[in-house]
Amino acid sequence: MTQVVLVGLATTFGIESTARAAYDLGYNVVVAADAISDPRPDAHEHSLANVFPALAEVASSAEVLDALRAM
Repeated sequence: MTQVVLVGLATTFGIESTARAAYDLGYNVVVAADAISDPRPDAHEHSLANVFPALAEVASSAEVLDALRAM
């Protein structure tokens, strides 16, 4: 396994910390932007715009599914 796709709740702590850990361990990380959320919309947007692009590829769920189908 070389890649992880992240979806879920708590963008600013659950998803972000998992993305950081996976990146540090050498995984290719993809964040499905439309499949994550956070109780603080401003913090969620900050993670999507500033944090995730440094650690991961940010894509839509449809893009992730299309890539899986193409494999």
